[in-house]
Amino acid sequence: MGEQAELQIEVKVGGATNIGGLESKHGRYIQRVQVDQRLDSPDFFSVQLQASEFNEVKALDAIKPGTEVEIALGYGTKETVAKGEVSYVEPHFSASKLHISFSGYDFTHRMTRGTGSRTFGDGHATDQNPGNVLSSVVSDSGKVGGGSDGLSADTKNATSKLEYIAQYNLNDYQFIQQVVGSFGMGWDAQSHLDPKKVALNAKIEDVVLTVYRDKPPGKPSEHAVAVSADFRLSTVRQCSKVEVHGWHMSKKEPIKGVADKSKVEPKIGGGKTGVEQTSSAQGGRVLSIVDLPVLNNGEAEEIAKSILNKLAMDWMTADVVIEGRPKIHAGCKVKMEDFGTWFSGEYLVEACQHVYIAGAPKPYRSYLKLARNSSPT
Repeated sequence: MGEQAELQIEVKVGGATNIGGLESKHGRYIQRVQVDQRLDSPDFFSVQLQASEFNEVKALDAIKPGTEVEIALGYGTKETVAKGEVSYVEPHFSASKLHISFSGYDFTHRMTRGTGSRTFGDGHATDQNPGNVLSSVVSDSGKVGGGSDGLSADTKNATSKLEYIAQYNLNDYQFIQQVVGSFGMGWDAQSHLDPKKVALNAKIEDVVLTVYRDKPPGKPSEHAVAVSADFRLSTVRQCSKVEVHGWHMSKKEPIKGVADKSKVEPKIGGGKTGVEQTSSAQGGRVLSIVDLPVLNNGEAEEIAKSILNKLAMDWMTADVVIEGRPKIHAGCKVKMEDFGTWFSGEYLVEACQHVYIAGAPKPYRSYLKLARNSSPT
């Protein structure tokens, strides 16, 4: 496991491995591949391809903006790590060689283009559910311009409903980020599964891999050895309670939403949350928010809970490098083993980068950004 000869790599452009007369199957002509996955943005990919053979220029005109790309990697058995469309084409010419770099995003990146202003709801009836609103925003993407992006979303309903939800001079992506941040949802492009469907319903997946400090036991496909692992424990952003305050214009009464340590969920890492451990050691600190417009107590409470959970995930973070594993993606969990009592255990993968470099001693590596909100005491 892990020898270069066993590495499988496949790049399909327009559904085919033959790119402008260059057969790229088994990684031929492919010089570099990079895939970036994050929980808060569309997935990105970049491919560098040798574009000449025997001094004959090839593939240069085969890669066009909007062309669909699929990338699969793996040792022994390859798995899809990204699907998307070409957004950038960058040929490089020199006296002795020609290579072409093409990169892009999954199809949800189309929602970052243009801006718009609109209102959902009439401002009187409390009937606007953020989950339903976001689903319609995604499915309607591109229709204003007379077409359709063919996108869909997996959302969840918020516990509170609003009189209206407004989009003020924002692109659809910015508007979605604004709403999901307020109601405890998330953005997970999951382009390795479906490049035209975004998951706004934040779900924590099971552990897909155990990373050991040294000489792991068991099946090679279920574990990895850390090339490097840098951890950080921080109490700076931990607070015992978040309060969101507002004013009800028609009822002429205060609005208040509160989230305390009991609202930190889901708990990742085992033991006590960083909120609990910091509060007991340093005393409780309250974060009061007074500059966010809220319409009712339910909305204020959901926003308070969302802010508390975001801060709680800063309790313990890690940057980990392992030999390439295509099964790792943003939104799954990994288990760190033999890194001491404090730092061992489960972590959420908030971001993942897959990098392949032809000719390198270890050509395929995965770079993980991990976080969790609790740890053993």
